[in-house]
Amino acid sequence: GFAAGAAAAWLPLRNAVLAMPGGFAAWTLALLFAGRLEAGWPLLLAASIVLIRHRPDFKDAFN
Repeated sequence: GFAAGAAAAWLPLRNAVLAMPGGFAAWTLALLFAGRLEAGWPLLLAASIVLIRHRPDFKDAFN
């Protein structure tokens, strides 16, 4: 799920850092549809770390 979401986000953005949230969103949706969202705490932790760590990169990309 992550790879598919990140690839789909990367195609229009052409930036790996900006594609990561797309990957996390796809992974979350895959867990949700599989009925396994309770297993997603590592996903939320990883997504939080990535988004916090790359906040300056996101700001630069959209300015």
